[in-house]
Amino acid sequence: LKDFFVKRPQLVVSRLVEVTTTAKAAKEEWDTGIPDPAFENGGSYEFDYVPEDDMGVKEGATIYRGANLVNRMSALGPVAVKIAQTLSQRADIVGDEVCDSLKRLQTANIPFDDNLAMAVIKESLNWNGPIAPGIGIDDSNKNDKPLFKWISEKPIAV
Repeated sequence: LKDFFVKRPQLVVSRLVEVTTTAKAAKEEWDTGIPDPAFENGGSYEFDYVPEDDMGVKEGATIYRGANLVNRMSALGPVAVKIAQTLSQRADIVGDEVCDSLKRLQTANIPFDDNLAMAVIKESLNWNGPIAPGIGIDDSNKNDKPLFKWISEKPIAV
């Protein structure tokens, strides 16, 4: 993979810009957002959150700052989700409300289609060929060399 990224510095820079821009927007939304009433009187999503709430986003409903934070982290992809899941256990670093908000990414993260996951991998790496032998192959790339030697056909949850 090192060779792949060394040949594509613009990809690395564009991803860093995306992460920085998203983090800045998340911070601004947090600072100016509406605190979720679920956290009043010691409440938390661990016990109060209902997954059917679709991560707090309903048409016409108030979107609280915790839901905005979760949406921003989810939009950055699986690595950011994994970091957020880890931070959800560290109230000493990010505070109780942030931890409780991020806990949604452990129990109520919205799943997506396996084919979409493979398409995201290809797009994120700016790759048009097969992802691995037998995976991500279509008529236009069936003779191309795969990016990875092996990858699971079914993506593992983050």
